[in-house]
Amino acid sequence: MRRRMMHRRMMMHHRMMRHGSGWAGPCGPAEGRGRPGWSDEDRLAMLEEYQRDLEQEVEDVAERIRRFKEEKADA
Repeated sequence: MRRRMMHRRMMMHHRMMRHGSGWAGPCGPAEGRGRPGWSDEDRLAMLEEYQRDLEQEVEDVAERIRRFKEEKADA
């Protein structure tokens, strides 16, 4: 699951920062070929998803810290 979240986050960053070429060029999908790039709504949706992913990761890290402290206290 962590690998999938990391991949999603990397792809999100890639899309939001407009890196790379290919079908999603520097200004969004198919920019410069007569089709519109990412809309404000799309960018907002991607940022909200990215925020949820980050919040979930913070919760996961807090849980791991809690378990680590419990294991250390039991030892």
